[in-house]
Amino acid sequence: MSMLYYWLAFSLGMVFYAAYLSQSFLLSQGIIYMKEKDQSPPLLWLFTRLIGFILRAIPGLLMRPIPLILWVVGLGLTVQYSFAL
Repeated sequence: MSMLYYWLAFSLGMVFYAAYLSQSFLLSQGIIYMKEKDQSPPLLWLFTRLIGFILRAIPGLLMRPIPLILWVVGLGLTVQYSFAL
């Protein structure tokens, strides 16, 4: 059960980190939308852009040095834990 908590925390951390990195992207997209439409973008529009950015950013984030180490160590611990049962 402890490995499940590890993977949930890691996944949630990666999602929040990707959302943090999306701030400048969402700001630039919102400015472009406001220039074209002369109104603020709807919340659903912003939410879909945020989800799209997160889905595109997470594979790249996993290949950075620190998350890659966490990913490999977590995978190794999971394999060791499953064979220890």
